[in-house]
Amino acid sequence: AQSRKEINVVYDQIGSPTLVDHLAHAILRICERYDQNRGSFPFGTYHYSNEGVASWYDFAHAIFELAGHIMTVNPVRSEAFPTKARRPAFSVLDKQKIKDTFDLQVPHWRAALRECLNEITHKE
Repeated sequence: AQSRKEINVVYDQIGSPTLVDHLAHAILRICERYDQNRGSFPFGTYHYSNEGVASWYDFAHAIFELAGHIMTVNPVRSEAFPTKARRPAFSVLDKQKIKDTFDLQVPHWRAALRECLNEITHKE
């Protein structure tokens, strides 16, 4: 935002932006549960990400909006940024199992983004 007035961002890839602090909290919760219940620990595959869904466009737009920067964010298709790796159009994870098993409250990605931006702002 400091070096230009507009950017192009992919709008056709949907996921759930995730704050690493929230993921770390979930992992610690699982470790605590393991220490408490070694004999009956619920092993398995668990998915975690912040709640809500967003395209990269939505995420970029929210970053500039919450940071108070004026930036034109242009939505573009994935083809505008060719890569060798094929990216899924929809990569949202089902978190119900981890929430139920470990009694986790998962914040929305917008709340996580606000938290992240506040932390960055207070460090400067």
